[in-house]
Amino acid sequence: MFTRLILLFLVFTIQVRGQTASPIKDSGEYHHLIPFGHNLSIGGSIGYGFPTELYGARLYPGGELTNNIGFADPGFHFDLTITKKLCKHFGYILEADGNINPLNNGAQEWFFPISGSYYLGEYLTGPFYSYLLKNGDEIQTRFLIGIATITENSDLGVLFSTKQFCGELGVKYKLHLSRRFYLAIDVAFTQTAPVVPSYYAYDGRFAILTSGLGIEYKF
Repeated sequence: MFTRLILLFLVFTIQVRGQTASPIKDSGEYHHLIPFGHNLSIGGSIGYGFPTELYGARLYPGGELTNNIGFADPGFHFDLTITKKLCKHFGYILEADGNINPLNNGAQEWFFPISGSYYLGEYLTGPFYSYLLKNGDEIQTRFLIGIATITENSDLGVLFSTKQFCGELGVKYKLHLSRRFYLAIDVAFTQTAPVVPSYYAYDGRFAILTSGLGIEYKF
């Protein structure tokens, strides 16, 4: 159902793009679209989060079974961003992300069967570099740092909760829909610093690859 909604959204935005985004290769409109006038934007997207490394592992390196943490399945991702352009190519971002990843109950039955999910929230800031294409589209890369909150919820209650430093590398392609609106396609990789080992934690990092589709509005 979720995938079908994304496909319908893509079809709609392509139609809007064809009706509203006229070529600006050689017109005067190109010069006032983005570089210095439109330097603040807000946006949001939804998509998928894919746990990687030990966070999504089924086995430790060497073949030993993990304990309760790990075994996270792909799940729902969302993010909100505020972007400030300082000059033609550089600026900074404030970003808040959330990832809800179900427990893989089948992989944990040797321990005890529970149902629940992990929540990985990220609060980040840092610089970005952007390049404006002649058709009005924009490519943006970023490196952000911040704090991650990690919680494991289950039908038994909160099993694990911690905060940790994290970093993110991401790239975003923004399709020009109109003078103010862009369709944003985003891919990012986030990793935390090692968590403190405990009964519900492994001595490793939470790592997740995310993809999102959303809208960005430029002031």
